Amino acid sequence: MRFLKYVILLLPLLQAPSPAAGEEFRSEEYQPTALSFGGYQFGKEPSANMTCYSGYCKSQAPGGDGRIDFPFSVYETPGAVSPMSALAIVAPRYTFWDDRLYRVFFQVDCTPLEMHECLEDIETALHREYGLTAVAASDVQKYAEERRVIVREFRTDSGANIRIRYAGVKNHQPQVIVDIIDPGMARLVATTLNPGHKPKDGEPADPSRQP
Repeated sequence: MRFLKYVILLLPLLQAPSPAAGEEFRSEEYQPTALSFGGYQFGKEPSANMTCYSGYCKSQAPGGDGRIDFPFSVYETPGAVSPMSALAIVAPRYTFWDDRLYRVFFQVDCTPLEMHECLEDIETALHREYGLTAVAASDVQKYAEERRVIVREFRTDSGANIRIRYAGVKNHQPQVIVDIIDPGMARLVATTLNPGHKPKDGEPADPSRQP
């Protein structure tokens, strides 16, 4: 089960396009996006209050966990819910490569807001925190299943990518996930994990974008 969890977490990066010819990324040389979440700065190592959720977790298991041989780790922080600009943030996860933070993803509990109010509140809070420029949006409805999936993507003033995904099914609590990622570091990770990968026609140029 843990191995499957790694595959799911890494899938967006394994599908990412490689850098252009002649372009090379090195973890120790890369300058991370100037962005922080909940006091945790991109590019920094895990803090003392973080606990390993999955992966290598070098700071807590220097010899690795025996399941993977690359420095990919996901940490969590104490407490199930934390506030950010009036948002109820649930289960934030902090993703590290070589002990450098480059991705944060979390759920938002929008109860009792309606869908549009929920999305507007999330966008407002994130824009206030980071400054957002809209990049892409989609709204897919499957009437037979009474299901709706809304995805909105943004670029922050500092160059990070933010993806908001709202998935709702009638008579069920909707799931809202926010993904914040450093695109340069994501390319580095994708290239390391899949150096022979070549993008297919129509494949997104941004490694943080998921299908």
